[in-house]
Amino acid sequence: SDGADDEAARRKRLWLAGGAFAASFLLCAVLLFLPDGSSRNAATDSRIRYGTVQAVYADQNRLKVGGLEDGIPEEFDLGRRPKIFFRNTQEHILLREMQEGDRVEVEVTRNDEGEPEVVQVMVSRPVTSLGRIRSINVDDSRIEVAVEQGETRDDLSLRVPESSVLMLNSADRRIGLSDLREGDRVEVTHLHEAGGRVGRVVNELTVSRLTERVGLVSRIDPARRRMTVQFGPRSTGTSLSLPIAEDSTITMHSPDSADASEGSRLSPADISEGDRVRFSYDTEFHRITITRDAQHISGMVQSIDLPRRELQLSLSTGERQEFRLPEAAERSGDVTLGDSVIRLADLRQYDTVELTAGESSNGPATISSLFATRPPRPDRWAVVIANDQFADRFITPSRRAAEDAGAVHDTLRSRYAVSDSRLLYLKNRSKSEIQKAMTDLLQHVRSQTQVVVYVTTPAYVDSEQHTWLATRDFNWDRMSETA
Repeated sequence: SDGADDEAARRKRLWLAGGAFAASFLLCAVLLFLPDGSSRNAATDSRIRYGTVQAVYADQNRLKVGGLEDGIPEEFDLGRRPKIFFRNTQEHILLREMQEGDRVEVEVTRNDEGEPEVVQVMVSRPVTSLGRIRSINVDDSRIEVAVEQGETRDDLSLRVPESSVLMLNSADRRIGLSDLREGDRVEVTHLHEAGGRVGRVVNELTVSRLTERVGLVSRIDPARRRMTVQFGPRSTGTSLSLPIAEDSTITMHSPDSADASEGSRLSPADISEGDRVRFSYDTEFHRITITRDAQHISGMVQSIDLPRRELQLSLSTGERQEFRLPEAAERSGDVTLGDSVIRLADLRQYDTVELTAGESSNGPATISSLFATRPPRPDRWAVVIANDQFADRFITPSRRAAEDAGAVHDTLRSRYAVSDSRLLYLKNRSKSEIQKAMTDLLQHVRSQTQVVVYVTTPAYVDSEQHTWLATRDFNWDRMSETA
């Protein structure tokens, strides 16, 4: 019995020691995480600011950075010996060696006095490469470029985030990832992935692709070999100004001729303002075909007869005139609404048009080109809501959400005649932000007014079979409050 008592006493001492250790550990943990504890973990207050350098004040040891997402500027005091790591060369650099446009990750923590203090700055400078697109993966937002000129000569695998700027033929127009084509010649600026991740990301990408369009010459400078082409009415249309390539081909074409290539070879001095031109271009005008000896007429569509392919215009003089639009004009891309090629069936009453047509002594004049615009309608409002970024990392966003929403937004404006002032685009907003924006909009809506709402975001069904649309601050445990 004495042995049993000794064993019981030993176990009791072990339990007491274990309990004392657990209590001691718990007390240490409490002291560690108490707000006023002497062992406060400074890492809990650290943050990383991602942005683009807007200004470098080397004499003041200060840096001005614009936020990557919101563009809001913020200044940082880097101290006397800032720790700046340049990822391009994998070495530390001085503040004065930084440049405007550099992409930075500024890590900020709080010192013992509770004041913000910059720990280090990671710098990545965009690099430019020229090459051709080898492959495109829209679902993964990635492209592969075969580099022909630049610092890197190997194939580049690049991520294309939503913030990337993709352009077709210089400043002609902005495009999306799905508009890229394998084989496109591109100039791309790219940089390291943020957060120390492996890989590179597209900053800007410009596609040089031969594109054919039709327009009216609004300005020509033969000495500088530069031409400006107008699309649609001067007041509401768009224009394109580019140099004329040294090896360009310029010809004159009659509407009665079957082949423009049979026309005579000309120079930029033979082009006149007001000429209708069909041209191919990328960063320069290459092939230019001039059509002259045609009427230039402006008016508003009053009626459309699809079976006879005729339309009636109300002219600025108050007269009404009939015109015929042949199918050949549609097939050649000479009929446009805004920047989009359309068919006669896409026109609507009250569209404003500028057209060129041949003289006609018998029956409607034949249209050779037509540029239409659609005036905004005062009885239409629209809201486009798109979410593809969420605070909850477990939500799987749609990779096409922003691109689809952008296409719908442009269509509502160009095709459905919603004015910019009545078209609301809410991208990656919280529930409260969406509610406030919608409330403000509905205060201006009157009776007999259309309100079109388009939403693209993940949807979830709760246990009561209610469907919830996720917002930026969506929380699984608080669906009714955050969705």
